Amino acid sequence: MKRSLLVAVFSLWMVCGAQYVTIPDTNFVHYLNSFGYSQCMVGNQMDTTCTEIIRQKRIEIDAASQWWRDSVSIEGIQYFDSLEVLDWRVGNLIYFSELPPRLDTLYCGGNPLLKRLPPLPLKLRALNCFGHSLDSLPALPSSLEYLNCRAGHLTFLPSLPSSLRRLECQNNELNTLPPYPDSIVAVNCGYNLITVLPEFPDSLGSFFIPGNPGLQCLPTIKKLVTFNFTNTGIVCVPNYGSVTNSFPDINSLPLCNSLNPNPCLTTDVSEISNQQSAIRISPNPATTSVTLQLEQTPSSSTTFQLFDVTGRMILQKSLTETTNRVELSGVSKGMYLYNVVSDKERLGAGKVVVE
Repeated sequence: MKRSLLVAVFSLWMVCGAQYVTIPDTNFVHYLNSFGYSQCMVGNQMDTTCTEIIRQKRIEIDAASQWWRDSVSIEGIQYFDSLEVLDWRVGNLIYFSELPPRLDTLYCGGNPLLKRLPPLPLKLRALNCFGHSLDSLPALPSSLEYLNCRAGHLTFLPSLPSSLRRLECQNNELNTLPPYPDSIVAVNCGYNLITVLPEFPDSLGSFFIPGNPGLQCLPTIKKLVTFNFTNTGIVCVPNYGSVTNSFPDINSLPLCNSLNPNPCLTTDVSEISNQQSAIRISPNPATTSVTLQLEQTPSSSTTFQLFDVTGRMILQKSLTETTNRVELSGVSKGMYLYNVVSDKERLGAGKVVVE
């Protein structure tokens, strides 16, 4: 008799101690019952004090789980208080209004029916929502280090947090980008409608911007390892430092200046003169030839390039000595721009007049 009474009291305490919330989507109820949370469920009621709920740190549902094909709202996921990774790439996610407070990583890509994201947790470090129907993103938390929002309908991005290191926003409808933080190391924003870029921070090493035909101007480039600007409107570049790999070859383009009709007038004639400290060219004006004097013995890749004012390269010659003679036979009278490049770096640039 006493044993039965104790069991009844204990059972009543368990029921009273539970805190139930309604899970409105029957498909999410089905998921909870099928993936290890059945002991936390009573019909469509979920006990938020259930050990499996409050201690779970990872939920991963990917395309391999598409036995469950109906669209789903995961309203109630916010009660998984310890959840750090939520990876829901089934393709059927349509809605959730709140996220767990300790969430570190959110993968919700490949869900074309997902039209909005809830406010993001303050500790979130990685957000991957590629292949979406979002037209905007919520404010990005200051902890965010990785953002992948490619293949959607975004027309703008929110302010980028100071911790962000990698940004992938290609294949959207963006026409501008917010300023990059000093922490950024890699950006890929190809195939948008971008016409202007913010300044490049010193930390940036990889920058991809192909497929933006309206983009005509580049900010000053100090150092890049990889740079892709194919299928853009760029026909001249500002004075730059070191670019290891570029597509197309950045050294084949002239500097933007008052002689170049392109609207990127980022280097004026006075600035060009200041770039000649390592290169002396004479005579200038010239008639049949010019002599280039280098401060140091050139490497095997050092090259002199001459451009007309439309940006077309009309002459190229390897430089092998500290003093080099360049013949100008066949060069029409007029004003020209020149570059001296070596190992993907610009050693000097300027203007020369042929009479």
